[in-house]
Amino acid sequence: MKGREKKGLKNLGGDVEKMKKILAIGIMTLLVLGVSIAVIGANAKDTGITSNGIVSQDKEKIMPSRVIEKIVRIEKQSLDELKRDNMEHVKFLRKNLEPEVAQKIINSYFALRAEELEKLHDGEEIKVKLIEIGSYSPLLWPYTSYTNGSFEKADPVNLIFYNTGSAWDVQYDMKNWLDNEWGDALGWTQYTYIGTTNSGANWRMNDYQLENGSYWTTRYHIRIFDGGTDPDWADEWSDANVHWEHWEWWPPGHVVDSYEQAENFVKNDFQGKWFVGSIWYTDLSNSDIGDNDGSAPVIELLY
Repeated sequence: MKGREKKGLKNLGGDVEKMKKILAIGIMTLLVLGVSIAVIGANAKDTGITSNGIVSQDKEKIMPSRVIEKIVRIEKQSLDELKRDNMEHVKFLRKNLEPEVAQKIINSYFALRAEELEKLHDGEEIKVKLIEIGSYSPLLWPYTSYTNGSFEKADPVNLIFYNTGSAWDVQYDMKNWLDNEWGDALGWTQYTYIGTTNSGANWRMNDYQLENGSYWTTRYHIRIFDGGTDPDWADEWSDANVHWEHWEWWPPGHVVDSYEQAENFVKNDFQGKWFVGSIWYTDLSNSDIGDNDGSAPVIELLY
């Protein structure tokens, strides 16, 4: 019931308030039937919680992955295209900061991006290490980039969603069905290289940005990238980077404090929910940034 109605909302772009009423009816029905209580009771005694809040048994559920090398042709993004992609964030900064401060942040950011783009040679072919999850399955570069096509690492990918795991589904579930409060967020646009072994990978701009917290103090910040549809096992899937960060006033900007803390915060929020199936871990071989350990939760969304 819930899954079908949610799909209808996605396809039709429908009424969220109507959806909430439908969900309330569905949840009440489940409670009457006593479905979730029996499951929780049966599993609770087998679950060990570690000091950092991770359910210890989950790390034992490993989904295989492998590093594969691909030749990728560079498709260089223009600086004007990059500025268009970041227009909403630029407007936000100008609205909320003194004009001189806002312009300094904006100029500094695009100067760095211009240097990245200058290094790229349009049409050049380079060898890139990608990750294939499972066998003949989702294919991804396990990082994000500040520019489309540069393969200059910004953040590590540290979350995977599958089954009913499109970027739209993930952001909807996070904003409506989790215990912690998530809302739409702003930040600099990022990109990643994502697809499937079957159809190949392409560059994609983040589909959604969400936050738990405040832009100007501290927040959990997630960027979600849609991976399309995998015909083998993942169905609709996406990947994401999430991090815990704080705002610095000098020099002004966000500073990432932890990837692992944020990854565990999101994973634990999904753990045990009625719309979540299996949670696995997979090796993304991207432990070279911050405290990221290279192992990412693979979360099955059922509806």
